[in-house]
Amino acid sequence: MTVLLSRLKVGCTVVILILCTLMYMLAPYKEPENIVSLTDTPIYFSLFPPLSRINLRIHPVQTKVIDQTRSSNNSLTDGPLDRDSFVSIEEEQTVNQIFIKIYATNPNTSEWDQLIDDTIFLMDEITVTEAKNFDLDSETREKYLITPYKLSAATNSSSPVVVSLNLLTLPTFSRYEVYYALMLLLSVYGLIIFEVFHRTTSVLIGSFCSIGVLSIVRYPPTFKEVVGWIDFDTIGLLYGMMIMVAIFSETGFFEFVSIRAYKISRGNLWRLTLMLCTFTALVSSVLDNVTTMLLVAPVTIRLCQVLNVDPVLILISEVIFSNVGGTATPIGDPPNIILFNNPLVIKSGLVTFFGFTVHVGLGIIFVMAAAMLYLWKFLGPKLHVKEGQVRMQTDLERELEVWKATAASIGDSKDEIHAKSQLENHIENLGAQINAEKRVKRMVKEKEKERLARSTGQQYRRQSDEDEEIEEDDDKSATDVVNLEEKYKIHDRPQFVISCFTLSVVIGMFFLHNAVDVNLSLVWIALFGSVVHIVLSGTKDLEHLLHKVEWSTLLFFAGLFVTMRCLEELGLIAQIANLTSDVIQLVPVGNWRLIVAIILILWVSAFVSAFIDNIPYMTTLVPVVANLSARAELPLTPLLWALSFGACLGGNGTLIGASANVITCGLAEGSGHPISFMRFLKFAFPIMILTVFVANIYLLIFHVAIPWY
Repeated sequence: MTVLLSRLKVGCTVVILILCTLMYMLAPYKEPENIVSLTDTPIYFSLFPPLSRINLRIHPVQTKVIDQTRSSNNSLTDGPLDRDSFVSIEEEQTVNQIFIKIYATNPNTSEWDQLIDDTIFLMDEITVTEAKNFDLDSETREKYLITPYKLSAATNSSSPVVVSLNLLTLPTFSRYEVYYALMLLLSVYGLIIFEVFHRTTSVLIGSFCSIGVLSIVRYPPTFKEVVGWIDFDTIGLLYGMMIMVAIFSETGFFEFVSIRAYKISRGNLWRLTLMLCTFTALVSSVLDNVTTMLLVAPVTIRLCQVLNVDPVLILISEVIFSNVGGTATPIGDPPNIILFNNPLVIKSGLVTFFGFTVHVGLGIIFVMAAAMLYLWKFLGPKLHVKEGQVRMQTDLERELEVWKATAASIGDSKDEIHAKSQLENHIENLGAQINAEKRVKRMVKEKEKERLARSTGQQYRRQSDEDEEIEEDDDKSATDVVNLEEKYKIHDRPQFVISCFTLSVVIGMFFLHNAVDVNLSLVWIALFGSVVHIVLSGTKDLEHLLHKVEWSTLLFFAGLFVTMRCLEELGLIAQIANLTSDVIQLVPVGNWRLIVAIILILWVSAFVSAFIDNIPYMTTLVPVVANLSARAELPLTPLLWALSFGACLGGNGTLIGASANVITCGLAEGSGHPISFMRFLKFAFPIMILTVFVANIYLLIFHVAIPWY
């Protein structure tokens, strides 16, 4: 039965992928018409049945006008405009609005009938590409079926303005594109939640399906476009840091730090978890949280392996605090970086680095305190053990962990299945050997105690297995720490010095990148550091080194970027942003409008960021919030703080809500401790709700009750 279901699953998936490929191949190629034109110059185009929708995109407009002495010689039919004809606009001539009108020729009178009401684009809002759809009803389509159409762009400026437009005619069923996007999102999450496939495979399937739907509803993107949707800055940063961490791990550094951390915590797991979470949050506030988890997670995993403790809950706790700590500053989390560098936010002059850190950082202190209390209440009982009662792993137990991790990484091909079965038999025999050794040790210890009791004339009482195990742990604790310190020393000091130097330089350059305006991105720093690290360390076995790179995680990100961009193209994110803005403007002006705005922006951002990549969401919503502040007579900064809290803290809600979550799960899986979607959700989602609630209370007290703007 299992084999039949497996074959059915594979067969259905192949059929779906073939259908998506056919959708891409057979979709009429509707390449958007790129237009650079003067306002007040009509743009002529045609609609063909059954096309009944017009998608118009206006790109970020540079405030430039055409020199009046030369503009009369330029028109749409003359070809591209001469770049030399651009002259800078004067300050008093700043453009405020562009008006878009669509006309069709009346078949009876041959006059131009206006089909669509005036659509206004505010020039100050166009910091990213803005799109609007114009739907034509069936009566209009029938009346103007074979007549020419024209689009007219006008402005309230005294001089003509150059606008850059994309014009695309769409079929009738494209009106439901948001529902298609929602179905795609739910399908991808269904595959991940129920673990139908590995999460990387599920996201790749989702990306192919998204491209297929986009091809039919909009237009088939070229391969170059799809590749351009992948954020290679993130991929390159992850790759470079993974290489450096892999070389670092060869020196014995992670084991050395693990034993030191255990010694400082005096063997108390709860104290150890508290230390690791606090350290992670502090580092994430000044360093990208993805980089932070790439450095902290390997130490945690090795520590838990040495202590024979399941690292999953500790790792989830760390990544939660990484996302919380990254919220505190403008450089700690990618959504904050996008918000802080948005042109509209910069133009307002209200958000500075210090101001952002003070307003949001203060709230994060309360948020961290609440998260700590939650961990103490629900995770603490599982980790509260007496000092020194954590049982260390023996050599055989460590060997067993290695073989388990190896077995988990083996594929499902015919040859690999045979090798995996043999390895599983070896793991089973090794486990039996470990249990046998434990029983022999207990029997020897039991006989020795019985002999001592008889020699002193005392009555001997046999202990239960649980009492024996606790007593055995107490006896081993002191000697094990000493033995482990002797065993886990830095075994390659020259390599260790080189690694520390390289990593320190790279992290230092990360800080300089944020403090100094230089043309050097994070991805270049990471790749530069990885190459220098390879050269200085004298690594010759590159195959072994590359094997330690989490390729499945990098592929997961690539598929996720493509999927999320398709959802963005289908209008899902814009629809959420516009609905939020519309609801806020329904509330009367005053404190109640501000309260509703803070609550809606915070919670909508949190839930959306938990299920949708928060980078495109933040890119879309920052201009909406900035302009909402002006239109709805609301202070800007409280809305931006709410957006930051929601987008960053919401990433803790699900396994794919934040990049750091995915990285941590990939590292855990590579060590033989996979984290399922549901396990992450059950532990992290309540913390996300709690932290967002605390942030909500903080914003209402300090930005409504106390107008601290």
